[in-house]
Amino acid sequence: MKPHRINLISMMSGIVMKKQKSWGDKLSLFGRRNHEASWKTRFLMLTNMGLFEYREGKYEKPSKVHSLEKMSIKMSTDDSPLYNKLFVFILEDPEASIEIVCSVGNRIYF
Repeated sequence: MKPHRINLISMMSGIVMKKQKSWGDKLSLFGRRNHEASWKTRFLMLTNMGLFEYREGKYEKPSKVHSLEKMSIKMSTDDSPLYNKLFVFILEDPEASIEIVCSVGNRIYF
């Protein structure tokens, strides 16, 4: 029996800086502490199957696949930067306690 082929359609892709949660973020009862955040380079690909996340230099297989079904997006503005950065977007699903914080380096990619 032949395996089924999946038609993956890439709608958008690019390199972003993704905020990593610190142990303080994960364990804190009082919310996040932005000064502890570290940012890692990630390649994201928006597809018809979800948001594929790849670690830098490892593009054969996604490190994570995020379902976007219940996600909402929040974006920074010039008047109100998020995490002390100008070009930030946040994907969040409060029901699943998922928050993906990313930053791009230039308004062109935002």
